[in-house]
Amino acid sequence: MKKQLLLAAGFAVIMLFSCKKEEEPIPARFWPLAEGNQWTTIEEYSWSVPLIGSGTNSSSTTNAVKPWEKREDGKLVWPVEVSTDTSGSGTGLIISRNYYYVTDDSVYLYTTKDADKPSMVEPQNLAVGVEWDGNLALPIEIPNVPTEYPAHFKVIGQGEAKVPAGTFNCLIIQINLPDADVDSAATQWRAEGVGIVKLSVDFQYIAKIQGISEMQSKTGF
Repeated sequence: MKKQLLLAAGFAVIMLFSCKKEEEPIPARFWPLAEGNQWTTIEEYSWSVPLIGSGTNSSSTTNAVKPWEKREDGKLVWPVEVSTDTSGSGTGLIISRNYYYVTDDSVYLYTTKDADKPSMVEPQNLAVGVEWDGNLALPIEIPNVPTEYPAHFKVIGQGEAKVPAGTFNCLIIQINLPDADVDSAATQWRAEGVGIVKLSVDFQYIAKIQGISEMQSKTGF
């Protein structure tokens, strides 16, 4: 009888942990998606547009991962609160929230919790040679000019990136715009378990845009 009770208790513990595991989002390899994680980036950009003029944008953006939530369709998502301080450009604090859904193969970004379609989809298992189509969204504002463009991403190699938050071993991702005359519009450095460490931009398209975003600090990971 005692043996049967121990077996029953052990089975209950196994079931408890199994259920708990099923009710947790899948970890993202190249995003620090876990409750309590927080990271801040600093952005410095300049732009010039014919007939409009030129300007600069300075900002600081803090991303804070909140407890995971369940969408109406049952998907488990990580809410990330984004606070952008644009006082360096004469504006104020902009607060938004993104929702990340992770599968074994892909990472989906939703701009609202129950949005029908993701605004971004990228491979979960990044490695040299992996390519995908997405959008290059720049953390700047230009009067009457879009700052998000369709783009092609390709992991072209590995390297070290030194930023204020530290030095990281990264995958190097080349970002090209579809226009044949605009190659290597941007370069992104991405570290496993850390996320986007650095983004460098330099291209002439609708506007001439140059600048850099770097991770300034991180906590929790």
